[in-house]
Amino acid sequence: MASNIGSTEGRPLPWSGLALGLADLSAVAAIGRSHFVAIVGAPNAGKTTLLAAHWLAARRGTGEFGSRFAGSYTLIGWHQIGRHLQWVPHGRGFPPHTTAPDNRTPALLHMALNMGLDNTRQILYTDVPGEWYSEWAYDAGDAPGVQWIADAADAFVILADSAALSGPDRGIARGNYETLAHRLKAAANGRPVIPVQTKVDNAVPDLIQTFLNDLNMRLFGRPTIRVSVHNASSQPLTSPVDQGVLAALAPKKASLAYDRTKSDDPFLAFRFDREKP
Repeated sequence: MASNIGSTEGRPLPWSGLALGLADLSAVAAIGRSHFVAIVGAPNAGKTTLLAAHWLAARRGTGEFGSRFAGSYTLIGWHQIGRHLQWVPHGRGFPPHTTAPDNRTPALLHMALNMGLDNTRQILYTDVPGEWYSEWAYDAGDAPGVQWIADAADAFVILADSAALSGPDRGIARGNYETLAHRLKAAANGRPVIPVQTKVDNAVPDLIQTFLNDLNMRLFGRPTIRVSVHNASSQPLTSPVDQGVLAALAPKKASLAYDRTKSDDPFLAFRFDREKP
């Protein structure tokens, strides 16, 4: 029998290793039910940095789920954001600002987690421009990509930027965060939301800090997670996304159902019907 080692014949893989678009989700959906974590926040709030920290923890076997990493369809996509937080000569500072594609399709990163006893969970994370969320906060119709995220996510992580809340435009930043938080509260409809305050090495005025803490507790029923890469007294940088994954994986009162209204969407065609709160 002739060996076909080195043969270039065959079918190409149905994914590139880059972040997934909506058309790419069939590869993940074919494995089983996916758990979707939406990272929400204004531009430069730190969404991509938190994702990069989550990925580096998985590579090193640290964090809540580092020892459970079981593969990814988006290894190149993870590497593209994670390399910015590595030591020199590979490190290049914080990940650059996420740019918006012309087709306004959400970019999704994938990770498989081994939860034991042949139980592998598929996790999807959003990595989209903060400008989308700023538009969605004031008019959901202006950001169809974010509305898709709001409809599909199992859990949300919302970020407040201490640098913006302590800067010269802190009043505007406070109002923008409040508007986004109220929009997300309504869209989540009882699904868990993890409030996070990033860059806490920046001193936020006491009145704004108290307002932020009270708002997050009132809307989301959770204390604010405070993180910073420069402040050792803050919580680990991996904590926000880890908490989002835990919330997305938490048992839900649900039954598997076929949604014919979204049957052309491989991710949304088979979903768990959640009981309304």
